[in-house]
Amino acid sequence: MGLHAGGRLRQPGPDAAYRSALDAIRDIGEACAEAFRRTTRRWRGRELREPLDKAPLAVLAAAEKALADLPPTTGDGT
Repeated sequence: MGLHAGGRLRQPGPDAAYRSALDAIRDIGEACAEAFRRTTRRWRGRELREPLDKAPLAVLAAAEKALADLPPTTGDGT
């Protein structure tokens, strides 16, 4: 499923997706995770791709994999 699904984040709620991406980024480096945590503003329906636009490819790949591993939802955050 990745970062996009029909233009919107379709993962188990924004908090689960954010935590999953943050944990994956932390595996790459604590500094990367801290930068992501400090600069990412979260709200329902916001794509996580936007704050990762300027991230190194390894960070983007790790976040995409973490989100793809989450179970799909109905699209309404449940």
